[in-house]
Amino acid sequence: MDAPPVTTVLVLLLLCVLLLAGAVLMWGIGTYTGLVAANRECADAFARLAESLRRRHELIGTLAVIAQDGMPSETAMLAAVAAARDVATAALVAADANWGDVQAMIRFGVAEGQLGGALAVLLAESAAHPWVQFNRNLQQFSGELSVRQNEIALARQAYNAAATRYNDRREAFPASLVAGFGHFAAIPLLAIDPPDNPDPANASAR
Repeated sequence: MDAPPVTTVLVLLLLCVLLLAGAVLMWGIGTYTGLVAANRECADAFARLAESLRRRHELIGTLAVIAQDGMPSETAMLAAVAAARDVATAALVAADANWGDVQAMIRFGVAEGQLGGALAVLLAESAAHPWVQFNRNLQQFSGELSVRQNEIALARQAYNAAATRYNDRREAFPASLVAGFGHFAAIPLLAIDPPDNPDPANASAR
């Protein structure tokens, strides 16, 4: 049996190379598209978290104004909560504009943690005032604040879950090759933890 012509062999080899290159190209496009979608999922999850935190900041401001009427002796504490809220608001704006930046996210988490600690002290102190029990506005805002706290916890969990999925995808080989080529940076997880011994006097120091 005669051997196939050299040109036929070359054509077959060329077709194999083209098919292999096409398969690699399609895999690369699919992997890149998946990373883009996972990155967008993180951005959307953070946007929802940021919106919940903005609502909480507004509630805290209103809560502090109401509390001033019945807790005039706690001016320093209320001022510390207001200052902590301002710091947290600025940190949120910075993190929202640079949500993938590690340092911005760390500062944001610290600021929110300090605000949470200062707020916890304020709520604990206000609970000891009989005036609070008869102030419907304060009770209403306290209830809304509790709802927001739960909403924030769920939103943070959703963001961290999305970031974990994205990071796992970009680190897995061979997808890591596409991630490196496409400059897909790791996305930091977010921790919002109040200090062990929250002190409203220190709320504006961080």
